[in-house]
Amino acid sequence: MMNAGDAIATRNRDVTISGARLTVGSIDTKPDGNGDPGGDVSLRATNGAIAINGLDANENTILGRSITINTPDRLSVAGSLNARSDGSAGSGNITIGNTLAPSSIAVGRISTRNLGDGNGGNINIRTTGSFNATASFTEAGNPAPDPNNPNNRSIASEAEGRGGNITIDAGGSITTAAGVF
Repeated sequence: MMNAGDAIATRNRDVTISGARLTVGSIDTKPDGNGDPGGDVSLRATNGAIAINGLDANENTILGRSITINTPDRLSVAGSLNARSDGSAGSGNITIGNTLAPSSIAVGRISTRNLGDGNGGNINIRTTGSFNATASFTEAGNPAPDPNNPNNRSIASEAEGRGGNITIDAGGSITTAAGVF
């Protein structure tokens, strides 16, 4: 168990954390500056919930090339899941619940956008209960204090190249603070 203020920073290396239940701070596998898209992040809880509590200065909770999360219980993310890349390399994918579907999901924002020359990544989410994206970001990717602005979004896979697919399969309600792009 990590404290909410604790951070894991691997600079281009993968992170895999597995256990009965998980509580972690923030995870950052991106390099300093632009360039390589960073390492993959995989979190798996076999029996209990996953709580990801940390935030960086831009309200990111996980920054990685691709992000995969599986748990049979609740998934709670304090900030955003970000597999964004703004270079010629395509953005990574974000997958939640491909082997163990969470009973509910609460997350700030989700992004696989690419505002450079590359393609956006895919977002695939499956839950047996409700899905709630509680925050939004601006077109430039900054946290947005006003989710009612029609240019803001909660989930995005848009790109200068080809945007990624977004699939949300929920057994309960699906709510977002702002739009899906």
